[in-house]
Amino acid sequence: MASSHISLIDALTIERSHPRGRRLITVARLQQQQLRQSQQRCVDLQQRLQQEQQQGQQLQNYRDEYQTQLAQPDQQSVSAEILHHKVYFIQQINQSLTSQQVRIEELKEQVKLAQQHFSESQMKAKGLVDLMDKLDQQWHQQQQKLEQRQSDEWSNQQFSRRNS
Repeated sequence: MASSHISLIDALTIERSHPRGRRLITVARLQQQQLRQSQQRCVDLQQRLQQEQQQGQQLQNYRDEYQTQLAQPDQQSVSAEILHHKVYFIQQINQSLTSQQVRIEELKEQVKLAQQHFSESQMKAKGLVDLMDKLDQQWHQQQQKLEQRQSDEWSNQQFSRRNS
């Protein structure tokens, strides 16, 4: 008898006895495909999130390095115009950092939603496997009862013939 901890892939390889269980194999295959797609979406989004976080860190490091250079006294005097350009450039980097942080937060939300969808797909798959197992179990119980009844009838007929 199949365990309730069986995977969807394994559930598709089990010979199903109940006619409805056999028909559900098609549904299980579709669920398996959806589960794979959902899992791949989670992986893709997590990779994008990591890349965006790395870009944000690189941008922050660049800004910090640039600010450090600006703060260090130079042997040469810096004109107000050059200083203004450098400060403006740091402001642009800060704006980029803010935009990057927004993208990161949006991606975190997308990852969270994708993981929820994946969890829901896993629960649906488990429910489907459990249903198929339950149908098979009921089918086998019905078959055993039928065989027992037939066996009892045959025994009663044999007993009746001997006593006649």
